[in-house]
Amino acid sequence: MWMKRLLPLVLFATPLLTRASGPELHPLLLQAERSRVQAVDKVTPATIAVFDNKGEGGGSGVIIRSDGLAVTNFHVVAPCGPFMSCGLPDGTVVPAVLLGLDPPGDVALIRLLDDREYPVAEIGDSDSAAAGDEVYVVGNPFLLAEDLQPTVTHGVLSGVHRYQYPADTILEYADCLQTDAAINPGNSGGPLYNARGQLIGVNGRASFEKRGRVNVGVGYAISINQVMRFVSALESGRVVDHARLGLTVRTLGRRRVVIDAIDSDSDAFRRGLRYGDQVLRVAGRDVGSANEVQNIIATYPPGSRLAVRVRRPGEEPFEARVRLERAHAPGRLESIVEEQLAKLSGDPPVAHAYEARPGFANYLVNRTRRDQIVQACPQRVEAATDQPWNLSGRDDTRGTVVMRLASDRASFASDRGEYWIDPTEDLSGQRDPPGSGGLLAALSLWRTLLTAGPDGLQDCYYLGQLPRGGDEQSMECIVANHNGARAEFYFVPKDLRLARVEYFGDDESDPCVVRFEQDADGPGPGAQRVVVSVGESTWLNLRQVKLSTTGEAP
Repeated sequence: MWMKRLLPLVLFATPLLTRASGPELHPLLLQAERSRVQAVDKVTPATIAVFDNKGEGGGSGVIIRSDGLAVTNFHVVAPCGPFMSCGLPDGTVVPAVLLGLDPPGDVALIRLLDDREYPVAEIGDSDSAAAGDEVYVVGNPFLLAEDLQPTVTHGVLSGVHRYQYPADTILEYADCLQTDAAINPGNSGGPLYNARGQLIGVNGRASFEKRGRVNVGVGYAISINQVMRFVSALESGRVVDHARLGLTVRTLGRRRVVIDAIDSDSDAFRRGLRYGDQVLRVAGRDVGSANEVQNIIATYPPGSRLAVRVRRPGEEPFEARVRLERAHAPGRLESIVEEQLAKLSGDPPVAHAYEARPGFANYLVNRTRRDQIVQACPQRVEAATDQPWNLSGRDDTRGTVVMRLASDRASFASDRGEYWIDPTEDLSGQRDPPGSGGLLAALSLWRTLLTAGPDGLQDCYYLGQLPRGGDEQSMECIVANHNGARAEFYFVPKDLRLARVEYFGDDESDPCVVRFEQDADGPGPGAQRVVVSVGESTWLNLRQVKLSTTGEAP
């Protein structure tokens, strides 16, 4: 009897099972699955596991250039010191060397030293990311990847343009990305990809359950746009700071930001910004809170020039290009690196790729690039350094101008008078000609660099390819601190022509800017003009320029 009752139930259930298992998945679901698999296949090869030379500790990283340039976190390389080992998904382990450090941004740049062409991540645009976007976190959590195959977790962006306060440390996550994809210990320094397999962030901070080191769904990644702004500076081998604007702002009411303090010796003050001005836009982004302003400024290196749009009560808005300052006092970051970065021990086989010097992460790469630029500069003069240079031309205001540059005396003569300085003495107080900001001192250092090279200056180093903002291209920059003053020499990346000198007699005044330009109105091909400006004003526009480097009158 019980069989008769059971049979209809079985017969009734059978079609249900058939319908549940029979129909195929919707094509859109299948396509989404294929897209995820393809994205994972795309992003995995450029991900690396980072270990110290004992095979312990470490984290993750991502290769951004085929010559082995890779990005990771400062806190990942700190226990490793100048050298580390990197595991690739193909199962190989290669040595790597530290290039540059960004302690406030928690970023480090390393180079894999095996001579091969490496797979690279496709760089995305983190500013185009939005909350809800699908993302992938790739890396080596809990050091699980014994076969060097990275772990992939999937989630969404929970927020963009987040700001994480330093909280009793210099570490500042500005304009970062928040995700619920698992970022666990060991994922630090690894990549955050969007659904198209484009790199949009470098994983860093995460929140963990109190009783264990397990992610609770709140992780943060440094935006790739910020990272890429610092790559050139990091590739210079330096310990790199972040920037400040030289003022503070506060939020008043709904999306209204005003300046509540400004340093009188800052470039922001010299460009006309004042207490009480409302800040409308920074670097092309509208701002409505103090956090939004800091979110932008903290993602740039010092020396960058950003457009700041403000409105003064009762006046029309205006825009100023402001040169950013360094955020920390000199020596502050260097002391942190000295304290936290493990010291070089033993005699690693790749020790030839590293040179220690205070203030640098790897002085060897800095010195090498500096010398390459100067040697390749087409204006470089192979002449005795005691041979005077004569530079002459015509200016609409000053008439005929003649400048004579020697090692112990530099002079300027025009229809308005004659001035001279002694380049062997302290330069900070020698600003002649009056109003020029120190033209003779600037040209004296220019001559020294092009004749004696970097060794002719007291402290000369490579700054990196500096983003200048606006319509101006980025340029290779070499800095010289000499006899109490500072000069920045800018070279065009394409041909390494020295195109600009910025001379700072002190930190409180506008620099003397000397530009060497092609003169379309000149007497023939290759004719030059020299334009000298201070602040927003042109002080000298020298045309029909003639230069003699042999001591003879031009």
